[in-house]
Amino acid sequence: MNSDAIAAVLPLGTKGPGAEITSVVDASTGTPAPLTAATGTLSVLGVVALGPGNWREAADLQMQLAVRGRRDTTLVLALGSPPPVMMAHAFEVAVDRLGAGNYSMRVRLVGRSSRVVAESGPVFMTVPER
Repeated sequence: MNSDAIAAVLPLGTKGPGAEITSVVDASTGTPAPLTAATGTLSVLGVVALGPGNWREAADLQMQLAVRGRRDTTLVLALGSPPPVMMAHAFEVAVDRLGAGNYSMRVRLVGRSSRVVAESGPVFMTVPER
């Protein structure tokens, strides 16, 4: 197995800071949410990890869910001091308040001065006209 293949199977945070969106479900039922016609409230489960290193200066870390599209919004969770090595959180997104259009969501680990330490890949959704 080559080093790229090994890196692909290592757990989040093994080689450094990381972030991922692990699930998007309907907040009222807990069932998978249709992202091509999103409505209601979504529960977006994100995970962030600090990874190996010296995190003494990481007192101001935040976990964020950035929703970008017609109406941008960022949901924020302060991680406290000292921050956990790994954190999972379910952000609730009120889709009906966003307005119709195409959106992307990313979970981020953000440090001092709004420096992005880690960011997930995008998860896309479409909010239909009402």
